[in-house]
Amino acid sequence: LHLVFQPNGTFDLYRVTQRGCYCQNVNCSYRYCYDIGQQVFIENRQIPQNGVIIVDDSVYVSGVVNGRVSILGGQQVSRPVFIPDNLTYLDKSGNHVLGIYSRTGMYLPKNIPDNMEINAVLMNPSMYSLQRRPYSPQYPDAFRNNLEIYGSIITYYLSDIQARISGTVVSGFQTASYLYDEHLTNNPPPGFLTTGGGTSFTIEEIDE
Repeated sequence: LHLVFQPNGTFDLYRVTQRGCYCQNVNCSYRYCYDIGQQVFIENRQIPQNGVIIVDDSVYVSGVVNGRVSILGGQQVSRPVFIPDNLTYLDKSGNHVLGIYSRTGMYLPKNIPDNMEINAVLMNPSMYSLQRRPYSPQYPDAFRNNLEIYGSIITYYLSDIQARISGTVVSGFQTASYLYDEHLTNNPPPGFLTTGGGTSFTIEEIDE
């Protein structure tokens, strides 16, 4: 699935019907199929009243967030979370917040902006934080210029912004900047922990 947040407080929902695959090295001995090849529009939806979206599938997230919302995904290794494009708030007043929780992978695909901005709390308590895999230098966009993250990163391992093979940098961002969203202290994403800690959480969907 692909969730594209809209400035009017809704999100467009797409079904990804085909992945785009790209080579890890010049010989293409391994490929990463993390990009959107083709997708089909399903419908436009309102952000739920409680602000929580549970996705039991691979999920791509992008767009402009207007409101307060948390996405719970990446519960299985084969169904990670992807951020394929800029993901920003309508403004940084504190009225808008996005939390993305993944138990397993959280990735940046190959076809991302040269200067990329992500506004969100990225929580991956038992794995690496947001990653971009190594891509062959034959691709002009293997290297990207700058990654800017506004919000917070909660993770077990902090990923490098550059990807390496046998110690050699082969792709990734040239620079990165991280700015903590001070509004999160009193205004965290819906359902996110505000006290305590731990590396193991259980996500349950219950009917009320």
